[in-house]
Amino acid sequence: MVEGDEQGKLFRLAMESAKIDNYLKVDLKDAKTAYYKSNLVKLDNYKTNLALEQDASASGAQVIALTTRNKQLAEFSNIIPTTAKKRIYDEVARLTFNDPRFQKINERLGLREKDLTKASKYQVMVSLYGAGERTGILQVEKYLAKALDKKEDFLVINSTDRQAVLSEIDARIAKYAQFDKDMEMELRQLRKQVLEVFNKGLDPGDEIMSQLYFLDPKTKDLVERMTRHYDVTVTPQDFKEIAKIMTEYMGEQVPILKTFTRFHGRLAEDFLKSAKPSNADFDWKEIAKIPLVGKKEPTFNKYTKNYKSTGWKLNPLASEILGVQANESIIDKILKRYDIWERDGTLHDIIFGVSAPLTRRTGGNYFKIEYTYPTLDWKAKALGKDVKVNEIKLFWANKLPKSWTNAPSVNFDGKIVEQNFTQTFEERLRYRDPEGKWITNILQVPQKTEASWVDQMVNRQGKINDIADVTHARTAYGVNANHSKSLL
Repeated sequence: MVEGDEQGKLFRLAMESAKIDNYLKVDLKDAKTAYYKSNLVKLDNYKTNLALEQDASASGAQVIALTTRNKQLAEFSNIIPTTAKKRIYDEVARLTFNDPRFQKINERLGLREKDLTKASKYQVMVSLYGAGERTGILQVEKYLAKALDKKEDFLVINSTDRQAVLSEIDARIAKYAQFDKDMEMELRQLRKQVLEVFNKGLDPGDEIMSQLYFLDPKTKDLVERMTRHYDVTVTPQDFKEIAKIMTEYMGEQVPILKTFTRFHGRLAEDFLKSAKPSNADFDWKEIAKIPLVGKKEPTFNKYTKNYKSTGWKLNPLASEILGVQANESIIDKILKRYDIWERDGTLHDIIFGVSAPLTRRTGGNYFKIEYTYPTLDWKAKALGKDVKVNEIKLFWANKLPKSWTNAPSVNFDGKIVEQNFTQTFEERLRYRDPEGKWITNILQVPQKTEASWVDQMVNRQGKINDIADVTHARTAYGVNANHSKSLL
């Protein structure tokens, strides 16, 4: 008898088994020979669509354990044989539940060890992805708040609710900062008071409530509920203290988790700061390909006045009707139906040519003469693009950035995986909607280098580049490499 939750898996397995059976019986005179050893060789070319539904015991921890050969973490992630199944978050939850500091907090909360296990699981999970302390606290808060919300006469205050109120106050501060400094100072003082109310679970009182008249009704309800009486009030500080205890035990049990992330983070940071594209090795393989099969160049469309990649394409509507991938050349659509065709493979390169690598040099520019003279753009009534005297090139020189924003790693298949880390800055757009309410949208805008006034005057190209985000690389590089199954 198959349980309800498992029936879907069984049906999918049955369907895939039928597909394999039909595949093995193709072109056979006698179906009985389908499972003979000589015929099973066909399965070497069979591609299954069946998803692997067996969950791993913290796959991120398993990869780190294998990469670092850390026996302690290997035991907690069940890579090596143990007397019983182990899970790191079970151990963290057990130790936290028996900790005197937690027991004192729990006198008010009445949490079970099972509740801690759920919170610990997701705290460990985000740690494997390189999350910082704050993200870990939010995960603990999220799952413990669910358990506490079910209790009667409990007021659970979480960081999300607090931030919703503070964000509206911040938006109002930004509005008055431009023309009313006194009101700005009053609002900043109000913000401090509201923050203290949320952190300590205090009654805001009539005076503060009257000053919060501008809040959206839903947001205002988050503050008003704190004016009522509850037997127990749970604040973000309670969740923070519990998360801190969990983090301590996680660090004691498997210190390699933090060490792994920090080591590779420093490695990526050092690479982005010191490695220069101009010092990259020549890509001799690509250099040899270019004269043999040619170089892939975009073609200029005289009607649309822009460049397009090689190969005719269907328009998006036609692609949708025919059920094929949009923005793919027709010849690609035809040839990829055959086993001999591989995107960016040898046959593809012979037909279309090879693209210049973006991370390795295929040549260099030498004896470059910087003497240039500007041209005039009569339509724009301004200086046009500057024209430079020719230079000597060795092989097929490709243009690389002035500094790296990519940090490479090598996966288990020996392929280079590039991780991109570029700086962005936050831009707030404030406007009124049709109903007259103020709306604030926050955009992440890529940070760029500035061209010199000389480059701007002569309209020189290629002088504005992305800026590497070494802080992001320090926290995310090791984790991304780990989850792409990379060896560094």
